[in-house]
Amino acid sequence: MSLLRVEGLRKTFKVKEGGGRDRTLFALNGVSFTVEAGETLGLVGESGCGKSTTARCLVRLLRPDAGHIWIGDQDIAALPEPALRPLRRRLQMVFQDPSDSLNPRLTVADAIGEPLALHFQLGPGERLARIRELLALVGLKDEHRDRYPHQLSIGQQQRVGVARALACEPELLILDEPTSALDVSVRGMVIRLLEELRASLGITYVFISHDLSVVRHICHRVAVMYLGAIVEIGPTDRIFSSPSHPYTEALLAAVPVPDPRQRRTRPILAGEVSSLVDLPKGCFFFARCPVRIDACATTPQPLREAGAGHEAACFLRVPERAAV
Repeated sequence: MSLLRVEGLRKTFKVKEGGGRDRTLFALNGVSFTVEAGETLGLVGESGCGKSTTARCLVRLLRPDAGHIWIGDQDIAALPEPALRPLRRRLQMVFQDPSDSLNPRLTVADAIGEPLALHFQLGPGERLARIRELLALVGLKDEHRDRYPHQLSIGQQQRVGVARALACEPELLILDEPTSALDVSVRGMVIRLLEELRASLGITYVFISHDLSVVRHICHRVAVMYLGAIVEIGPTDRIFSSPSHPYTEALLAAVPVPDPRQRRTRPILAGEVSSLVDLPKGCFFFARCPVRIDACATTPQPLREAGAGHEAACFLRVPERAAV
């Protein structure tokens, strides 16, 4: 059984338009994927594609309108808060900006100690010992324990955020752009830390990032999102070497090339993203697709098998297989 199984996840928001009229924004449009224990699944796509909304639904900071979020054999998608609270130990989230996610009025020890007080019956000595253990686990010294967030570097703040998430001993960590606020050298240290924790604790990650080079390095599989839907998912090596969806090709083409003599072999994406208020009737990528045909405008695009463990939502690239 998969550790995390997401089925048909949908989320809408009400937005105001000119004249005060309410419109519905379709943020998530049937998101489905699985994550195996000990695996890292990368979630990628342009800003506004639904990655962070998915993350917040997974940890139930947002309640989805429809769909299922199975953690083991427990569907948490529609659980009321009192029933959900005991399950929060099983999954935690590390946020993009650690300076925003840490309470400036709490010391490092207090920040890490909060989930310990909430989920464990520990005496003062036991709690202090566990805080010190968590600090050491993320590469911080005991002297950092009594400091406030503003007295730490941004990289140290992110390590505190990881330690706080690990305090609950979760099975699954949702990492929402955990390195985007860091400079290159600190980014490398945090990535190594996450890899070491995965190896030593057997923890499972959903890793959200714009940095495809980091995703390629750390993730076992990759899911590509566009307009609140997954358009391609598969093993990392296959996604990067043989993408089946035109949008994935365009994302990879946008990755900076270090050698100026090297020519790009994939198309650069052009055109405007379709509105999340007025979703296309057919393929969500139709307005920007370089290989589209007229039928794509009215033909919905479900994920189709493109190979072992690899699926893509493009009937031109991945024809439907005949029934056997």
